[in-house]
Amino acid sequence: MASNASNLTVVFSEASRDEIASIWLYNAGEYGTDHADRYEEFLKAEIRALGQTYAEGRRLESRPGIFFKTVRWSQRGHAHVVVYRVTQESVNVLHVFHTAQDWRNYVEP
Repeated sequence: MASNASNLTVVFSEASRDEIASIWLYNAGEYGTDHADRYEEFLKAEIRALGQTYAEGRRLESRPGIFFKTVRWSQRGHAHVVVYRVTQESVNVLHVFHTAQDWRNYVEP
């Protein structure tokens, strides 16, 4: 993994962009568009911060080079898991899952 001293570019995969859009749609339907907008802003800001904080993620033991980090808006609320790969130049966001999803079975062989 690259040195944590560097600020890497965060790159969203097409799948992760689609998953964030689905999260917005769900939140808009459940809580309204204002809430959905605020949560999407929060989620994207937390993901972009991985450019500096990527080393805080945990390794997926079965997938060398793949990491995940749980992002939570509030202590009582639900959370999302960001799955990513780190290169010398970038943090590549592969997926964004809700913690209630069986995300490990999706990304692990």
